[in-house]
Amino acid sequence: MSTGTMTPEELAAQVLTAVTDADAGAQAAVTVSRESLSLTRFAESFIHQNVADEADRVQLMVHVGGRTATVAGNRTTPESIAALVGNALAAAALRPVDETFPGLTGPAALTAAGNWDENTAWAEPVVRAEVVRAFVDAAGGLSCAGYCQTTSVTAAFANTAGQAVTGRSTQASVDAVARTGRADGAARTAAVAVSSVDGAALGAAAAAKARAGLE
Repeated sequence: MSTGTMTPEELAAQVLTAVTDADAGAQAAVTVSRESLSLTRFAESFIHQNVADEADRVQLMVHVGGRTATVAGNRTTPESIAALVGNALAAAALRPVDETFPGLTGPAALTAAGNWDENTAWAEPVVRAEVVRAFVDAAGGLSCAGYCQTTSVTAAFANTAGQAVTGRSTQASVDAVARTGRADGAARTAAVAVSSVDGAALGAAAAAKARAGLE
Protein backbone atom coordinates (compact mmCIF):
# COMPACT_ATOMS: atom_id res chain seq x y z
CA MET A 1 0.00 0.00 0.00
CA SER A 2 1.47 3.37 -1.02
CA THR A 3 0.82 6.64 0.74
CA GLY A 4 2.03 8.50 -2.34
CA THR A 5 2.85 11.58 -0.23
CA MET A 6 6.51 10.83 0.51
CA THR A 7 9.29 9.70 -1.78
CA PRO A 8 11.02 6.37 -1.11
CA GLU A 9 14.10 8.37 -0.05
CA GLU A 10 12.06 10.32 2.51
CA LEU A 11 10.42 7.14 3.77
CA ALA A 12 13.80 5.44 4.19
CA ALA A 13 15.06 8.36 6.25
CA GLN A 14 11.90 8.25 8.34
CA VAL A 15 12.41 4.54 9.08
CA LEU A 16 16.00 5.08 10.21
CA THR A 17 14.91 7.92 12.48
CA ALA A 18 12.28 5.65 14.01
CA VAL A 19 14.93 3.00 14.67
CA THR A 20 17.39 5.34 16.39
CA ASP A 21 14.57 6.97 18.37
CA ALA A 22 13.56 3.53 19.63
CA ASP A 23 17.12 2.35 20.34
CA ALA A 24 20.01 4.78 19.96
CA GLY A 25 22.51 1.92 19.84
CA ALA A 26 20.90 0.06 16.96
CA GLN A 27 22.43 -0.17 13.52
CA ALA A 28 19.96 -0.37 10.66
CA ALA A 29 19.69 -0.59 6.89
CA VAL A 30 16.44 -0.05 5.00
CA THR A 31 15.27 -0.42 1.42
CA VAL A 32 12.03 1.24 0.29
CA SER A 33 10.72 0.43 -3.17
CA ARG A 34 7.68 1.90 -4.92
CA GLU A 35 6.31 -0.09 -7.84
CA SER A 36 3.70 1.19 -10.28
CA LEU A 37 2.18 -1.49 -12.52
CA SER A 38 -0.23 -1.02 -15.42
CA LEU A 39 -1.67 -4.00 -17.28
CA THR A 40 -3.75 -4.37 -20.43
CA ARG A 41 -5.33 -7.81 -20.88
CA PHE A 42 -6.90 -9.15 -24.05
CA ALA A 43 -8.80 -12.30 -25.04
CA GLU A 44 -10.51 -13.41 -28.26
CA SER A 45 -8.41 -10.65 -29.87
CA PHE A 46 -10.16 -7.88 -27.89
CA ILE A 47 -8.97 -5.86 -24.90
CA HIS A 48 -11.19 -6.59 -21.93
CA GLN A 49 -9.35 -5.09 -18.97
CA ASN A 50 -7.03 -2.25 -18.00
CA VAL A 51 -5.75 -2.22 -14.42
CA ALA A 52 -3.22 -0.12 -12.54
CA ASP A 53 -1.73 -0.39 -9.07
CA GLU A 54 0.95 1.28 -6.97
CA ALA A 55 2.50 -0.29 -3.90
CA ASP A 56 5.35 0.37 -1.50
CA ARG A 57 7.55 -2.25 0.13
CA VAL A 58 9.83 -1.63 3.10
CA GLN A 59 12.57 -4.05 4.13
CA LEU A 60 14.40 -3.29 7.35
CA MET A 61 17.48 -4.92 8.85
CA VAL A 62 18.51 -4.07 12.40
CA HIS A 63 21.60 -5.07 14.36
CA VAL A 64 21.48 -4.40 18.08
CA GLY A 65 23.24 -6.02 21.00
CA GLY A 66 25.15 -8.22 18.58
CA ARG A 67 21.92 -9.67 17.19
CA THR A 68 20.46 -9.22 13.70
CA ALA A 69 16.91 -9.43 12.35
CA THR A 70 15.19 -8.50 9.10
CA VAL A 71 11.51 -7.69 8.63
CA ALA A 72 9.40 -6.40 5.75
CA GLY A 73 6.07 -4.69 5.26
CA ASN A 74 3.96 -2.94 2.63
CA ARG A 75 2.42 -0.11 4.64
CA THR A 76 4.07 3.26 5.13
CA THR A 77 1.88 5.20 7.54
CA PRO A 78 3.71 6.52 10.63
CA GLU A 79 1.90 3.91 12.73
CA SER A 80 2.92 1.12 10.36
CA ILE A 81 6.54 2.23 10.33
CA ALA A 82 6.59 2.35 14.14
CA ALA A 83 5.15 -1.17 14.25
CA LEU A 84 7.71 -2.42 11.70
CA VAL A 85 10.58 -1.00 13.73
CA GLY A 86 9.17 -2.45 16.93
CA ASN A 87 8.83 -5.87 15.31
CA ALA A 88 12.40 -5.72 14.02
CA LEU A 89 13.86 -4.84 17.40
CA ALA A 90 11.74 -7.48 19.14
CA ALA A 91 12.82 -10.09 16.61
CA ALA A 92 16.49 -9.16 17.04
CA ALA A 93 16.22 -9.59 20.81
CA LEU A 94 15.18 -13.20 20.26
CA ARG A 95 18.02 -14.03 17.89
CA PRO A 96 21.36 -15.56 18.88
CA VAL A 97 24.44 -13.34 18.77
CA ASP A 98 25.57 -12.90 15.17
CA GLU A 99 29.33 -13.39 15.19
CA THR A 100 29.55 -12.98 11.40
CA PHE A 101 27.89 -9.55 11.14
CA PRO A 102 30.31 -7.53 8.97
CA GLY A 103 29.06 -4.08 9.95
CA LEU A 104 27.47 -1.46 7.73
CA THR A 105 29.12 0.22 4.77
CA GLY A 106 29.39 3.99 4.81
CA PRO A 107 28.65 6.41 1.97
CA ALA A 108 29.67 5.23 -1.49
CA ALA A 109 28.72 6.41 -4.97
CA LEU A 110 26.41 4.38 -7.19
CA THR A 111 27.98 2.85 -10.29
CA ALA A 112 24.56 2.96 -12.02
CA ALA A 113 21.15 4.32 -11.09
CA GLY A 114 19.03 1.82 -13.03
CA ASN A 115 17.41 1.66 -16.47
CA TRP A 116 14.65 4.21 -16.92
CA ASP A 117 12.41 5.25 -19.80
CA GLU A 118 10.11 8.17 -19.13
CA ASN A 119 7.49 7.20 -21.73
CA THR A 120 7.23 3.70 -20.26
CA ALA A 121 6.94 4.97 -16.70
CA TRP A 122 3.90 7.08 -17.62
CA ALA A 123 2.46 4.95 -20.42
CA GLU A 124 -1.29 5.39 -20.90
CA PRO A 125 -3.59 2.46 -21.79
CA VAL A 126 -3.60 3.60 -25.44
CA VAL A 127 0.13 2.91 -25.66
CA ARG A 128 -0.31 -0.68 -24.55
CA ALA A 129 -3.39 -1.00 -26.78
CA GLU A 130 -1.26 -0.13 -29.80
CA VAL A 131 1.08 -3.02 -28.97
CA VAL A 132 -1.90 -5.36 -28.59
CA ARG A 133 -3.40 -4.22 -31.90
CA ALA A 134 -0.11 -4.83 -33.70
CA PHE A 135 0.06 -8.33 -32.18
CA VAL A 136 -3.51 -9.19 -33.22
CA ASP A 137 -3.16 -7.77 -36.73
CA ALA A 138 0.06 -9.71 -37.33
CA ALA A 139 -1.58 -12.96 -36.21
CA GLY A 140 -3.57 -12.98 -39.45
CA GLY A 141 -7.02 -13.76 -38.13
CA LEU A 142 -6.08 -16.18 -35.37
CA SER A 143 -7.68 -15.70 -31.96
CA CYS A 144 -5.24 -13.97 -29.60
CA ALA A 145 -5.03 -13.63 -25.82
CA GLY A 146 -2.52 -12.33 -23.31
CA TYR A 147 -1.34 -9.08 -21.82
CA CYS A 148 0.89 -6.05 -22.28
CA GLN A 149 2.34 -4.61 -19.06
CA THR A 150 4.33 -1.51 -18.16
CA THR A 151 6.07 -1.19 -14.80
CA SER A 152 8.16 1.41 -13.03
CA VAL A 153 10.12 0.98 -9.80
CA THR A 154 11.78 3.68 -7.71
CA ALA A 155 13.88 2.46 -4.80
CA ALA A 156 15.89 4.02 -2.00
CA PHE A 157 18.49 2.44 0.28
CA ALA A 158 19.81 4.05 3.45
CA ASN A 159 21.63 2.96 6.57
CA THR A 160 22.73 4.37 9.89
CA ALA A 161 26.35 4.49 8.66
CA GLY A 162 25.42 7.38 6.37
CA GLN A 163 24.76 5.67 3.06
CA ALA A 164 21.73 6.99 1.13
CA VAL A 165 21.18 6.20 -2.54
CA THR A 166 18.27 5.93 -4.97
CA GLY A 167 17.69 4.17 -8.27
CA ARG A 168 14.85 3.55 -10.68
CA SER A 169 13.89 1.27 -13.54
CA THR A 170 11.13 0.61 -16.03
CA GLN A 171 10.00 -2.46 -17.93
CA ALA A 172 7.53 -3.18 -20.70
CA SER A 173 6.52 -6.78 -21.35
CA VAL A 174 4.18 -8.86 -23.48
CA ASP A 175 3.11 -12.46 -22.92
CA ALA A 176 0.50 -13.70 -25.39
CA VAL A 177 -0.73 -16.56 -27.57
CA ALA A 178 -2.30 -17.01 -30.98
CA ARG A 179 -4.72 -19.91 -31.41
CA THR A 180 -5.87 -21.92 -34.42
CA GLY A 181 -8.44 -23.86 -32.41
CA ARG A 182 -6.27 -26.97 -32.37
CA ALA A 183 -2.85 -25.50 -31.59
CA ASP A 184 -1.49 -22.50 -29.66
CA GLY A 185 1.64 -20.50 -30.31
CA ALA A 186 3.19 -18.29 -27.62
CA ALA A 187 5.40 -15.23 -27.83
CA ARG A 188 6.81 -13.09 -25.05
CA THR A 189 9.38 -10.37 -24.51
CA ALA A 190 10.51 -7.68 -22.07
CA ALA A 191 12.43 -4.45 -22.52
CA VAL A 192 13.30 -1.29 -20.63
CA ALA A 193 11.20 0.82 -23.03
CA VAL A 194 7.77 0.11 -24.45
CA SER A 195 8.98 1.59 -27.74
CA SER A 196 11.33 -1.41 -28.01
CA VAL A 197 8.46 -3.91 -27.88
CA ASP A 198 7.51 -5.02 -31.40
CA GLY A 199 3.93 -6.25 -31.13
CA ALA A 200 3.77 -7.16 -34.81
CA ALA A 201 6.87 -9.34 -34.65
CA LEU A 202 5.52 -11.11 -31.58
CA GLY A 203 2.10 -11.70 -33.15
CA ALA A 204 3.66 -13.09 -36.32
CA ALA A 205 5.91 -15.40 -34.32
CA ALA A 206 3.02 -16.68 -32.20
CA ALA A 207 0.86 -17.29 -35.26
CA ALA A 208 3.67 -19.14 -37.06
CA LYS A 209 4.10 -21.44 -34.06
CA ALA A 210 0.35 -22.10 -33.87
CA ARG A 211 0.10 -22.95 -37.56
CA ALA A 212 3.19 -25.13 -37.35
CA GLY A 213 1.37 -27.15 -34.71
CA LEU A 214 -1.16 -28.22 -37.34
CA GLU A 215 1.45 -29.77 -39.62
